[in-house]
Amino acid sequence: MTAATAAPQADLSRQTAWLVLGALFLLHVAFAVVFWDKTWDDSAITLAFSRTLAQTGTVAATPLSDPVEGYSTTLWMLLHAGLAALGLGPGALLTTAKLLALALNGVSFALLYRLAGRHLDRRSTALAVTAAYATLSAALFESVNGMETPLFVAVFLAALLLLWPARTVRQRLAFLLATTAFLLVRWEAAWYLVPFALVWLRRDGLRALLRPEVIAWAAVFALTTLWRWTAFGALVPNTILAKRLPPYSPDLPLFPTLVSHAKPLVAFALALLPLAAVVVFAWRRLGRVWLAPWSLPRGRHFLLLALIVAAGVVFNAVVGVNWGPKNRMMLVAFPAALLLLGRAFEVVQGGVRLLWAAVALGAMLNMGYAVWAAQGFLISASEVRRVAEAVERVRVTAGRERLTYAGPDMGAVLLYRGDPLRVLDLGLLCDPVLTREGWAATPDYLYRRERPDLIETHWWWTTLGGFPRHTPLRSDYEVLFVDGFRFFARRDLVADLRARGARLRPARFDREGNTPAYDATHFAFEAHLPDDFALNRAFGSYSVLEDRPQP
Repeated sequence: MTAATAAPQADLSRQTAWLVLGALFLLHVAFAVVFWDKTWDDSAITLAFSRTLAQTGTVAATPLSDPVEGYSTTLWMLLHAGLAALGLGPGALLTTAKLLALALNGVSFALLYRLAGRHLDRRSTALAVTAAYATLSAALFESVNGMETPLFVAVFLAALLLLWPARTVRQRLAFLLATTAFLLVRWEAAWYLVPFALVWLRRDGLRALLRPEVIAWAAVFALTTLWRWTAFGALVPNTILAKRLPPYSPDLPLFPTLVSHAKPLVAFALALLPLAAVVVFAWRRLGRVWLAPWSLPRGRHFLLLALIVAAGVVFNAVVGVNWGPKNRMMLVAFPAALLLLGRAFEVVQGGVRLLWAAVALGAMLNMGYAVWAAQGFLISASEVRRVAEAVERVRVTAGRERLTYAGPDMGAVLLYRGDPLRVLDLGLLCDPVLTREGWAATPDYLYRRERPDLIETHWWWTTLGGFPRHTPLRSDYEVLFVDGFRFFARRDLVADLRARGARLRPARFDREGNTPAYDATHFAFEAHLPDDFALNRAFGSYSVLEDRPQP
């Protein structure tokens, strides 16, 4: 048995290790239960595409919307399209996604522990590395969000396990299938496969480019790109195109832009700070480092791990700030980074005890941040569902079979009430027109080409869309509050409401543009910026829909 695949030193029992792994998974179960209603609204976007695909065979946000690749994960979307085809409704689909993501997080812990056992000398070190990953705030959030990241990580870890050792045809085929599935989880997965090719190039030269794995990856990437061009007229997903525009990529001078692109790297470094700091301390205070354990054959594997970390760092530096939990986009690189740090602890005198101390400190910091952040920094699907119900109330009360609705933060709107809606996504992710033409096209797109019945906007979406300067908004729309949410309703829609006997109570904004009609518990009120209140002042008055539709 080679050094690369030797079993780790049994300095604690298997039963103890698996009990700790079970406890880590139960920690995630508890976090998911406590913050069950804090699911990030973006998770509902992918599931809405799954429902539409199952219902119509079209890749679109709703049956009435334009085709667009407005989701970030093909494999996760297809998986849930299959579940939707079996009859799962919106609520059941979201619950299933959340439970599946939670389970896949648990699978990732087991896979990482097995992988660490192949790279590290001690079972306790392998367990500590796994515990460090499991207690990351980003990992905890993924047990709540019902998104594809746990699948992304689990498939990647499975591929690494299959790579060492991959001597037989069956093992290499399993590795090929795992990495191909990895490519289909997220578009940027291709970037994380580059390190494999670089290691093979270093060893085999240009012959590495003829390996079946490299050829298969290139073919899959090319075929999916060809499909994307044929179906949507784009070479990359709409979600990636959207990241070129504010607020995803801030329109700032050079230095603030560089700071923005450095933020993901700072978050990555801070998450690893307790471990990295102890490594530095150990090197300086507890003896010299033995370099022999880093030599080949282990060194080749650690080179791959280092390249995986570098790939994550470079990719996220280029992409810049991604919304959602900190380090979400770097989560797939964390296991490699932790394995490298774990090895560093093993080659230092007394390092394993220090490693566990660092893991405990990091766990306290990460879990404390996760509990604090989960209470409000993400816009949740449960919050946006209230917007969905308000939109549906307007539609039913007005007696309309369908509405054209424009707004941001609409994952739950698409999932729960999207069937009779044509949606224009002011958050860009699901909108092919604004994503390609930019914010300057907003007035022409909304008021000349589409003329939505109902518009909801808040926060920087109001500023970026230039709504305070939209003359057609003031001439063709009225402000309508429904269940605490501010909408701009086209005048013919308001006329339909009145014709059907809906009670619309008139009122006026105060001098600041505020009103008690806002639901102060909802994200939209807290997120309003001066442009929103300036827009309110420009309208001066509003109506409140008070009657509920008859059952």
